[in-house]
Amino acid sequence: MVDHPDPDRGTVHTPGEIAQQPEMWRQTARLVRDRAPALKRFLEAAGLYSDEIPSRILLTGAGTSHCVGLSVVDLLRRRFDTPCESRLTTRITPNPDLFFREGGATLMVHFARSGNSPESRAVLEGGWNAWARRDGTW
Repeated sequence: MVDHPDPDRGTVHTPGEIAQQPEMWRQTARLVRDRAPALKRFLEAAGLYSDEIPSRILLTGAGTSHCVGLSVVDLLRRRFDTPCESRLTTRITPNPDLFFREGGATLMVHFARSGNSPESRAVLEGGWNAWARRDGTW
């Protein structure tokens, strides 16, 4: 299928996307491993290693990117002993205030293939604006 794409069968892009996944996951694992100290500092600043700063993790994505969040939500909840949920970007974008509550920090992790789709930008902007309204730092 990769060598013989057929638009009628929907095999123009999907086989290549699937075939590249193992290498992409290896590259991602290397990046995370190489940047582990900086990532830990970031997570500490977000309150995930602190008893003083109550925090929660909000995972977002659309389509298969949402599935990535669903696949790690329980792992993160257990690892950081903090509330963690995975939500579709289409649920957050129209009502971001429902997902960014007062009384603690929210670390939003957005999964996306490209990261710059209209949905990605909208959910990140909506989250930022909801936080700014809540925090009073327009």
